Amino acid sequence: MQTVLTANLSHRIAHNAARLRRRVAIATLLIAIAGGALRVMTVTRPLNHQLANGWREADYVQVARNFDREGMNILYPRIDWRGDTPGFVEMELPLTPWLAAAAYRLFGYHEQFLRVLSAGFSLIALLLFYAIARDALSRVGALIAFAAFAFNPLLVRLSGSMQPEPLMIACIVLTAYHAYRFDRKGRTKSLLLAAAATALAGLAKAPGLYVGAILAYICLRRFGWRALIKPIVWISAAVAIVPVYLWYDWAAHFWHQYGNSLGLSNESHWLTWRLLWPPEFLRGNLITEFFLVWSPVGWALGIVAMRKSRRRRAAMIAGVWYTAAWVFYLAAAGTSGDNWALYYHCISVPPACLLIGMGAVAMRGRDSMQKSTDANRPASVISPRRIAVAAVMLTLIALALTTYFRIHSRDNAEDLRRLHECSLELRQRIPRNGQIVVRGGRSVDEYGSPVAFNEPMLFAWMDRRGFNYAKDQLSVSKLEDIAHRGGRYWIARNDELDPNDVHGDLHHAFKRYASCACGNLIVFDLTAQSPDRKVHVSDQSSVSHATFE
Repeated sequence: MQTVLTANLSHRIAHNAARLRRRVAIATLLIAIAGGALRVMTVTRPLNHQLANGWREADYVQVARNFDREGMNILYPRIDWRGDTPGFVEMELPLTPWLAAAAYRLFGYHEQFLRVLSAGFSLIALLLFYAIARDALSRVGALIAFAAFAFNPLLVRLSGSMQPEPLMIACIVLTAYHAYRFDRKGRTKSLLLAAAATALAGLAKAPGLYVGAILAYICLRRFGWRALIKPIVWISAAVAIVPVYLWYDWAAHFWHQYGNSLGLSNESHWLTWRLLWPPEFLRGNLITEFFLVWSPVGWALGIVAMRKSRRRRAAMIAGVWYTAAWVFYLAAAGTSGDNWALYYHCISVPPACLLIGMGAVAMRGRDSMQKSTDANRPASVISPRRIAVAAVMLTLIALALTTYFRIHSRDNAEDLRRLHECSLELRQRIPRNGQIVVRGGRSVDEYGSPVAFNEPMLFAWMDRRGFNYAKDQLSVSKLEDIAHRGGRYWIARNDELDPNDVHGDLHHAFKRYASCACGNLIVFDLTAQSPDRKVHVSDQSSVSHATFE
C-alpha cells in the first residue's frame, strides 16, 4: 500500500512538473514573440520626425551616408555640420553606420538599413538575456526576468533606433553571458570571450566598458588576491581595455584638429563640486531608474533578491553589475541625470531584470513556484505566493504601460513633425551644394560648463552640409564670419528674428531667400545684403558696433 501511495505521489509530482514546464515554455514563447515584435516594428521607417533621440539618429544617418559617398574607411567617420572642415568627427567606433553604408553599396541607399541593424542587435540581446536568465535563475524566475527585459520601455524605445545603444546592449549582455559561464565553470575561454565582448561594448559606446566590473568581481572571487598576479587576468584586462583606449585616443584627434565631436570632448559629463548641492543629478537618476528601469514595485523585488535569494552567487553578480552602472551614473553626473540622457540608463536594465526575477521567486521563501503545503497557515494571512504574483503582475503592467506611453511620445512629437515638414519644403529651394547655417543648442550649461550644441536634424533631413552655431552666440558678426567661411543659407526660426531680442534686428541684416508655408523657418542669403539694412546694428557678442548704409 505504501508503495502504491509513493508511486502515485511521484507520478503527481512529475505530472505537475511537466505541466509547469509546458506553461512556462508557452509563456516564454509568447513573450519572445511580443518582445521581438516590439523591437522590429519601426524597421521600415526612414529618418522622419518619429525619433527616439533625434540628435543621435540624425548624426548616424549622416555618418552612414558619408561612408557610402566619401569612402568606407571606418577610421574616418564624417558628419554634415562640418563647416569648413573635412567633417571628421570624434565618436565611438562607427560600426553600425559602417555596416549600413556597406548595405547601401550592395542594395542601394535606404536609411532603413540603420534601423534593421539596430533591431537585429536588440533581438540578439533579447535571446542572450534569456540564456543568462535560464542559466542563473529557476525556470519561473527566468520567465519573469525575461518578461521584464522584453517589455522594458527604454529597450523598446531604443530598439530599431539609429544609434549605438542597441549594439552596446547586445555586447554588454554577451559579456555577462560569458561571465556567468566563467563563474560556474572557470574556463579560461569564457573569461577571454567576456573580455572581448567588454571591448566591443566599450567600442560601441564608451559607457559599455562599465560591464568589465563584473569580470573583475568574478576574478577576485575565484582567485582571491592572487588575481592581481594571474597572467590570464592581466591578459583579459588588456583585451578589454586596450582596443577601447586606442580607438578613443585616435578619435580624440579629430576634436583637437577640427573641433568636431559627438559629445565626447565637447560635453561636461563628469561630476563636479558644483553638482553636489543641490544634487539635482541624483534626483534625475533616481526618477529614471524608478520608472523606466524597475517600475515602482520592481525596486522591492530587487531588494528581496539581494537579501533572500537562494541563488546567492548569481544574485551577487547581478548586484555588482547593477552597482557598476550606478558608479557610472554618479561619475557622469553632468549628463546621466539630464532629461535628454534617459537612454543612458539602458545599461542598468539587464541586471535589474535579473534581480526582479530572483526577487519574485525569493519573496515566496523558496526557489520554486509550487503551492505551499503548509496546512497550518491561518486563512487570514496572505500567502507569500500571492504577494509574489501580485508584485510581478504590477511590475510587468507598469513596465508595459510605460512602454506604451514612451512609444506614443516618440511617434507623436508635434514639434518635430512640423520641423521635418518645413525642412522638406526648404530642401526643394536650396541648391544641392548650398551650405546651410543652422541653430544648435546652448554652448554652456547652467553652471557655465561647455556642452555639445550641434543640432544635426536639418542637415540629415535636407541632405545638405554646412554650419551650426550655438543659440546663445547668435549675432550679425557671427553670421558674417560663417559667411566668410563658406556658409550661405541661414535657416532662421521665428524666435531668432525678434527685433527686441538681444540678437539685434537680424531680419533687416540679410536678404530673405525663402520660407516654409507655415513660416516657422525662414531662409536668408548671408551673401546678399538686405535692402532694408540701414539701421545701426549692435553686436551683443562684442564691444564693437557697425553702421550699415
